[in-house]
Amino acid sequence: MRSSARSSDVPCSAAGERARETRVDGLLAIALLAMAIGLVGTVVPALPGILLVFGAALLYALITGFAAVGPGHLAVYGALTLLAVALDFAANLLGARAFGASRWGIIGAAVGLVVGLLVGGPVGLLVGPLAGAVVLEAVSGRPLRQAVRAGVGALVGFLIGTAAELALALAIVLSFLRTTLG
Repeated sequence: MRSSARSSDVPCSAAGERARETRVDGLLAIALLAMAIGLVGTVVPALPGILLVFGAALLYALITGFAAVGPGHLAVYGALTLLAVALDFAANLLGARAFGASRWGIIGAAVGLVVGLLVGGPVGLLVGPLAGAVVLEAVSGRPLRQAVRAGVGALVGFLIGTAAELALALAIVLSFLRTTLG
């Protein structure tokens, strides 16, 4: 009887291992899907961006018991996420300021970004910050030439911030892929 018990242990163990691998593969697919949405979100503000990329890596690591993605990886991913958020904010602010935007121009760019996305989709993402900054700068009494210059600065800052966030999100995703897929 003992020998038959041992022989039945092998298939159960192998079946359990296959089930675990299938579970991990499913979790990996979900994490990668979330990261793909996060990459799109770095460009489309209505979707979560780099925070979703980091969150997917964090949840994958926690659920799999840090088997492939360890605390060191998460620390680096977290630092890159914080850097991306800071660069995005700074680029938007500095881009608008470098081109002479006032506080009203910066507020207009932010409002224009949201309205542009809702009304014009991807094209609105580009036109919205420019138009919002120009309108609020002009309404606040600045000459049209200065208002347009501030709007261009808001657009340039938005594009630089978006590029920085996308680049850092890609770095996280590529590192995650290399770590999990070997």
